[in-house]
This record gives sequence, structure tokens and C-alpha cells, in this order.
Amino acid sequence: MLKVVLLFLVVSLGVADRIKIGFMPYLSAQTIHDRYTPLADHLSWVLDRPVRIVVARNHAHQAELFKKGAVDVAFLGGNPYVRIVEAVGPQPILARFAFGGAPHFRSVIIVREDSPLTALEQLQNKRIALGDPHSTLSSEVPLDLLHQAGLEADDLASITHLSNHENILYGVLFGAFEAGAVAEEIFMENRHRGLRALSYSEPLSTHLFIAHSSLEDADVRAIKERLLTLHQSPQGQRILRAIHPNLSGFVPGEDSDYDAHRAILKRLP
Repeated sequence: MLKVVLLFLVVSLGVADRIKIGFMPYLSAQTIHDRYTPLADHLSWVLDRPVRIVVARNHAHQAELFKKGAVDVAFLGGNPYVRIVEAVGPQPILARFAFGGAPHFRSVIIVREDSPLTALEQLQNKRIALGDPHSTLSSEVPLDLLHQAGLEADDLASITHLSNHENILYGVLFGAFEAGAVAEEIFMENRHRGLRALSYSEPLSTHLFIAHSSLEDADVRAIKERLLTLHQSPQGQRILRAIHPNLSGFVPGEDSDYDAHRAILKRLP
């Protein structure tokens, strides 16, 4: 009986001692695990405890997991970050992505390379694929782009919200939609498949990692320091390339870096 009790305590403590990083499903769950497991394994070594990847069902589910403290760290787009801060107050920003040394990227409305479309206005009465309704780069920013071009939802033949950027790419490539919207780094990684950019958004601050306010200060400092110095070692470079071939590193972030996202949210109906 004593052995059973001790085993239960060891297992329970191991589970409680995990650090959980919550991801929105901007890619398939398998792709997210493949890309971020090297980072999670590295942070496990740094923190001397298991780091687990948790992929939420959708953006709303990820926000709920973070709000109730079911994940310790969240990987967020700019708009979901703004919403979380509005709901629960400031949270520690650990780092944001830098592509080619710049912590900015864009939303891209894409078409097939052989598409006759050359301007956003030509999307009237066309079918467009977007991501999760709360996705920054695959839904809300492109809707703002269409609005600025004089197009509203009723002007399109249809808007279909798909679960992730990969499905949007394939939907456009296979002709199910005349256009779709994805993050710039996803487009750049896949443009050779036969895709072309129809329109870009303004440069926006990149996705970021934030810590839950309940996470121990020592853990926050350790994770933040490791992310910000990852690019300095060959091992760190390999971890970055596993996430994305153009990811050059992580850089500091401030709440004010996401003011442009706040302006976009205010313009949305």
C-alpha cells in the first residue's frame, strides 16, 4: 500500500510540475507538435521539468484555457493577445517572433498563380477562404483589407472559415475558393506550389509568447531569457529553423507593439 501511495504522489507531482504551452491551431496539430517539440524539449532541459505542448480546438478555446490558468504560456496572434489583455489585464510578454531580423509580418490574400484576379475589388461575387473567425492574419486583418477596398461580406459569393492556414492554402490551390488569406510566412513557405499574392496588409507586430500571471517569476525570467538568446547557439538555430526556415530569432515585446491590432479591432463591425 505504501508503494502505491508513493507512486501516486510521484506521478501527481510530475503532472502538477509540468509547464504547459498553449497553441491556437493555426496549423494542423501534428505540424505544430513537429515544429515546436524541439523548443519544448529545450525548455524542459532549461527548467528541469517537463514542458508540454497543448493545441487548442480553436482560438476561443485557447483563450479560455489561458484565462483559467490551464496553460502557463500561450502562443498568440496580435488580436487574441489584445482581447486577453482587455479581459484579464496585462500579462508578462516573453518574446515575439522575428523573421529575417524584423519583428513584423503581414497578412496576405492569396490566389492561384494562374488566376486572372489582380485587385481586391475583383473579389466581388467570389468565394474566399478565411481562418478561424478570431484569427489575426487569416481572418480579421483580411476582412479589414476587404473593407478598406470597399467590399463587405455581402459583396462576396461566400466566406468560408477553415480550421487552419494549411487548409486555406489547399482550398485555393485545388480551386474550391478564388482567394484565401494566410500569414505572410506561411505564404512564403508555400508560394512555390503555385500561389500568388493578391494583396498585403500593413506590417504588423508578430505573434508572441505570453506567460500567465500565475507562473512563478523565476520561470518567467528563465523562459524569456532562453527565448531571447536562442539564436546565439547552433542548437538554438536548429530549433528556430524547425519552427520556420525564415525565423531568425525571438525579440522583446511591449504591449504598445500591438496598438495597430487594437485599431484594426475597432474598425471591424
